Amino acid sequence: MSCTIPILSLLASTAALQPAPQQEARVTPLLSLTGQGCEALLVDPKDQPLREALGLLGARLLELPEEIPDFDAPPGLLPLVLRLLDGPGSLTIGESSRAVAGMPLPLVGELRLVRPDAADARDLSGELVAFLGDMGLELGERPESGAWVMPAPLPLWMGDEGRHVFLRLGAEGGVEPASQRDLLPEGAQVAFSGMLDYGTAMELVSSVAAGDPDFDEMMEMLAGFGMDDFSIAWACGTDDERTHFVIEMPGWAAAAEAAGLVPPGELQPETVALIPADATWASAMTFDLAGAAELYRGIARDMAGVDLDELIREHTGLDLEADLVAPWGGAAVFYAADSTGGGGLFSTVTVVELADREAFARTFGTLERHLAELGQQELEGYLRVSHFEDRGLDFGVLSFPGLPIPFELCFTTTEDYAVFGLTPGAVSAAVLQIRSEGAGLIDNPHFQAQLGEVEGIQALSWVNTPRLLQDGYGLTSLMCSALANGVRSPADPGREPGRLMPTFAELRRGAKGMLTVSRRVGDDYRSETRMDRSQLVNATGTVGYLCNSPFTLLVGAGIGAGLVVPEVMKAQHQAEIAIEQAEAYRAQAEAQEAANVEARVEADFVALYEALERYAANNGGRYPDTLDELAVRDANGAAYVDAKHLIDPWGDAYLYSPPMGEDSEPQIDLAD
Repeated sequence: MSCTIPILSLLASTAALQPAPQQEARVTPLLSLTGQGCEALLVDPKDQPLREALGLLGARLLELPEEIPDFDAPPGLLPLVLRLLDGPGSLTIGESSRAVAGMPLPLVGELRLVRPDAADARDLSGELVAFLGDMGLELGERPESGAWVMPAPLPLWMGDEGRHVFLRLGAEGGVEPASQRDLLPEGAQVAFSGMLDYGTAMELVSSVAAGDPDFDEMMEMLAGFGMDDFSIAWACGTDDERTHFVIEMPGWAAAAEAAGLVPPGELQPETVALIPADATWASAMTFDLAGAAELYRGIARDMAGVDLDELIREHTGLDLEADLVAPWGGAAVFYAADSTGGGGLFSTVTVVELADREAFARTFGTLERHLAELGQQELEGYLRVSHFEDRGLDFGVLSFPGLPIPFELCFTTTEDYAVFGLTPGAVSAAVLQIRSEGAGLIDNPHFQAQLGEVEGIQALSWVNTPRLLQDGYGLTSLMCSALANGVRSPADPGREPGRLMPTFAELRRGAKGMLTVSRRVGDDYRSETRMDRSQLVNATGTVGYLCNSPFTLLVGAGIGAGLVVPEVMKAQHQAEIAIEQAEAYRAQAEAQEAANVEARVEADFVALYEALERYAANNGGRYPDTLDELAVRDANGAAYVDAKHLIDPWGDAYLYSPPMGEDSEPQIDLAD
């Protein structure tokens, strides 16, 4: 049997807390999610067969109980769930300026479902109440206000209001969702949106967890990244030409810049020109490596008690500032292109701006010597960095002399850039691009069509969807076929979704690329993505991107090499210290848990003995026969003690002995 019935029966048997009337209070939204349903994004003619097929999914799901043996679900549950999920809705949680009765934190919230009309909303809420009644949760007749008080240990209301079916927490009047319509350009219709006020939420958590060492340590680490007090908002929608997705972090840019995470400058045209026009995907960014190094110094010092400079010097012989920070400039690109090897994985290239080419040569000379020692001592000469000259430049290659291993990680430097690639051919082609012997990304008409505002861009990401459609078309077609077969009915031949995937020529016609640009706007940080209006086009291009690119390669190897210190490089004595600290923390946690249990039992005993005396005073000196009588609520909803005090920390009921004579006292003890 399903666990639904016992759970609902348990809720039904719980004494209802009658929520106190809520006065007008100011509500600060903490989380707000709104959605208009998947149909709101499937508006392009290319997506219409897909939209219609998704509309058949409900009918197919309703057939499953007859086809699956021992399908364990209450009657009527599946149709009700499908109705609840059909159409627009929102979820909003906020902080109230006043305490909320029955809640440990001043939280209020509302889950809202928008129906076609008020009659449909009223019918749906009635169906939901009837279903809950069948499951053992009786809510009674429809109240005049249209909202039922839910019998649960929390202040909950459920009902309908106009076109809305709602479930409300902490406030019978509900909470309005936070609109993010202004994030999208004029003319775009919002499909889904949301916001999260992380800073305010963490303040609430801090009021409960303050003083916890682990929590304080986590907050200290987040503060280093400017992530302890920020909010984020997002919105996605379509207009007549494309799909838009915007993310905004109010106030975060200033904190992130101070932490070295967001550089003060912007991408220059010459940096974008490092990317060839035939790039299948590309990213370009500015960075502040000195600021990032200072950030990680502080984290290593404050969180682990480690001197990062000394640790790097001890294990590599390199100086963090002179050898790992000083060589680099403030911009980098990484991409795959047809010109660097066919546009797939092994055409991947990373180009990083150099501030000091000689310092770079010294750093890689040191690393090369370490690698040579490793290759000679551990691998008998089968691993080394080989060098050859090409186009007037020295190329270094990670090689495996004498072994037919199909891999040559390669790098070289020009006057202003370090170039890394997965093949020597990719690096050589990237050098030609740097020397301006090929058209740049700005010359790609698909890129130009999505670019929009060019001022202040600090990072961009490009997916050449028209080019990648050919690589993603087959797999996306298979997924569409899976959906088409999934909604067909073995019992109803008339339910036929037809062909969901357009022909390749139809899909590619007028297809647009996917471009994301990020920039600082005042103290805010904003990311804007422009892509094709058809979600099938976007999905197919994304599949092609995933099939042809190392999507986990987020930064070039030259940027990350000096910042990642693997745990395997820690000395044995550091591991032993960590183990000792873990043992000490565990012992401390066990002692704290024991103290908390003892305090809980003591508090229960105090509450129960006080309740017994009040009971005796109100009943002519007679004590109850059982402790359960103390938790029974009268007509006004009052009880001598809250039911939670009847159960010990291990889940057992406290033992109780009523007085046996005039001179005896009631006794309460722990269960064996």
